Amino acid sequence: MPNKILISLAWCSIALISSVDVYFAIKLQNDLYDNEINPIGKWLMDMDNGDVALFMALKFLGTLIVLSCYPIIRSNFGAKWAHRYILIAAFLSFALLMFLLYAK
Repeated sequence: MPNKILISLAWCSIALISSVDVYFAIKLQNDLYDNEINPIGKWLMDMDNGDVALFMALKFLGTLIVLSCYPIIRSNFGAKWAHRYILIAAFLSFALLMFLLYAK
């Protein structure tokens, strides 16, 4: 069973990586539409007249949901399932970070 420190690091890494993602999306918002490969992200920017506010709000909401599901899964299905969930979510967040940093 993973220890509490590993689970805490995984949970925090999801929040941190999401924050970095949102920061750069806002910082680079003038070029985001042209560089965005997510069709849903482009659609959300189109729905908001080219602005990134709606897209970023929904990204934040998605992160909030992911992080909030951990204690719900833990209380309903047990620590084993919750640990698997948060570790997989952290891995996917890390994969997103690597893509953002190294994709051309």
